Amino acid sequence: MSEIITGGYDELCDIAGGVDVVYVFPLRDALGASTIDTFTVVAGVCTALTLAIGFKSYAFNVEAETSTFTVDSAGDKATGSNAYAHSSVIVFHGNTGDNLVQIHAMNVGRHGVIAKCADGTYELLHMTNGGKAQSGRAAGTAYTDMNGSTITLTSNEVTYAPKISSAIVDALLIPAS
Repeated sequence: MSEIITGGYDELCDIAGGVDVVYVFPLRDALGASTIDTFTVVAGVCTALTLAIGFKSYAFNVEAETSTFTVDSAGDKATGSNAYAHSSVIVFHGNTGDNLVQIHAMNVGRHGVIAKCADGTYELLHMTNGGKAQSGRAAGTAYTDMNGSTITLTSNEVTYAPKISSAIVDALLIPAS
């Protein structure tokens, strides 16, 4: 399908960068079945996203200026291909048994991620193929070193990361029934 540009760009006012909150939800259950009930994107914005009965998203309130995401396009002129590499980095400070359980679940499953940016907007990543997590735990050496874990979720996707409204994000925090 051929896409054409339909508008220009005007420089926006200066805004803060970074990610304030990361929301994570499974894209598949333990048997491999999809947990997504509805998913619609229109003009770069996710207009509908609901999860199957019993599933919900979880908020990970992260330390400012520690977590991030990237969406990089990749393609080849000779093959006429285009794709996007999504990467989400979540930093957990401290170490609890519950943290270890959640990190393990992210490592073995495939997850969608919503990043609440410092500018107040939200972006939806890993939605089609699911983020595959890799984690690293470090106790640190000095008292001022980080004692925690860094989780990096990656996926190759057909599309960019669309915006998503806070209303949809809030609804995902309540288990579907």
